[in-house]
Amino acid sequence: MNVQKAEVPELPPDLSGLVGVYVKGETKAPPPPEPEPEPIPISEWPLRAGVLIEPFHTTDYDWKVGGYAGKKSLDLKSSRLGVRLDWGNGFVQLGHVLNGKQSGSITPSLVAMESLHLENGSGFAISGGYLHPFYLADGWDALVGGVAELSSVSYDLVARTLVRKENPAATPAETTDGKTPEANATATPTYSYEYGNTTSSLDLRELLLTAVAGVQFHEGFWGAYGVFCIDLVSDVKTDGSVLVNGNDLSLEADRTHPIGVEAGAWCYLFDQLRADTAVRLGSAQLLRLAVSWEW
Repeated sequence: MNVQKAEVPELPPDLSGLVGVYVKGETKAPPPPEPEPEPIPISEWPLRAGVLIEPFHTTDYDWKVGGYAGKKSLDLKSSRLGVRLDWGNGFVQLGHVLNGKQSGSITPSLVAMESLHLENGSGFAISGGYLHPFYLADGWDALVGGVAELSSVSYDLVARTLVRKENPAATPAETTDGKTPEANATATPTYSYEYGNTTSSLDLRELLLTAVAGVQFHEGFWGAYGVFCIDLVSDVKTDGSVLVNGNDLSLEADRTHPIGVEAGAWCYLFDQLRADTAVRLGSAQLLRLAVSWEW
């Protein structure tokens, strides 16, 4: 017996996408279209919270002691540990200042005072700011904004000054009859001078208002930026003095440089874990490392 196979008709090319698949005389309906994935919502005001460390944070100051000019552009070094909260383009940062010290003496070597410096600094610094982005091109934005910072640090003020020491009068010599000669009875004490360290305290408080402008580039999971920083207000207050020759000499300080440059970069290590780094030169020299979690 001859069995004739069913002929499979050819479908017109223009209708192949409109009808089912014809197999062995049967027509199968096309599978329903897969639903398009919903776009992941991107918040215009992302919230991030994290921790930061500044292994070194150095600021240059010009000093005066008792109204007399001290050294200029003297480094005041410290480290900082803190927490940071970012919301959109604004941020608030709170840090603990530790290991504050100076790289040299506030005053040149003098006869009455050989050296004067700060050490063992500890305190806090709180700052906040806002940077508004302006669209330039794909991935490029201009940044314009400002930052305010308030810091208060207490230091040990260590002075090496010339100190007068009184030497007791010599014991009057006795004569053979047990009586003291009149000349020896009127002997007076003598004095000598030598350098010694004296330690007092000094509080340094500063209010800083800084204008910031620059550019940033961002693409996907990473970005970078560079900005100029100009200190519009730098109000430095000191509370402390050093005793020299019986006189209390107060200390005054002013920032040396009002202009700085900062560059930084960021990337997402995971979906919501972000790492930041920044370097600044000029008005302050610092290295900042931060890790934050984004919601």
